[in-house]
Amino acid sequence: MVHKHLIVSLALGISLAANSALQARGLPVPAAPPLRLAQLAETYDTYIEDSTFSIDYPSGWRIERVGDQYLRLMNYDPIALAAALSDKIKTEVWLIDESPAVVVERELDELQAEEAQVNRYRVVTVDQQSGIRIWLGGLVYDFPNAIKTFVGYGDRQTVMIVSYYVSPDEVDEAAAIEQEAAILRIHDSFKRLAAGGE
Repeated sequence: MVHKHLIVSLALGISLAANSALQARGLPVPAAPPLRLAQLAETYDTYIEDSTFSIDYPSGWRIERVGDQYLRLMNYDPIALAAALSDKIKTEVWLIDESPAVVVERELDELQAEEAQVNRYRVVTVDQQSGIRIWLGGLVYDFPNAIKTFVGYGDRQTVMIVSYYVSPDEVDEAAAIEQEAAILRIHDSFKRLAAGGE
């Protein structure tokens, strides 16, 4: 079950002091997962939405743009429905003109209604802004896992970056580590451009 009130209280206080808040409540602040050397050598490209944001993604991924508030990055061809799901990753970038508190609370309500499991969560810094990242499992769609990152820009805009994925075979721990490292690299690369408004 989602611990809604705890996570919402963390999201309301998206600030540099959030790590201290976790420790004050006696909750562990998980260490960052290790990055494999092979992951650091991969080639990444940068997508730039004119005067709005930029984000890095692995070379060769597909980009689907819907307006200037939504972007989808995929490592597969969405038309090839017969392709195996075993290594598919779909990342969505949402620019939402609402405060982080409103967005996070709404998302948590939806996760609770879907009975998704929160595997872990962490306070993060993306684009020099504090945010919260949640690892999810037990999702009921094609992608049973997701990593959601929420980054607040004042009380007027929230960026939500969501990567849906299928974990590699449990016997291939190295592949799972590389997959997560790639997803986190995408999330952490987000930058709002100056003309995007503050």
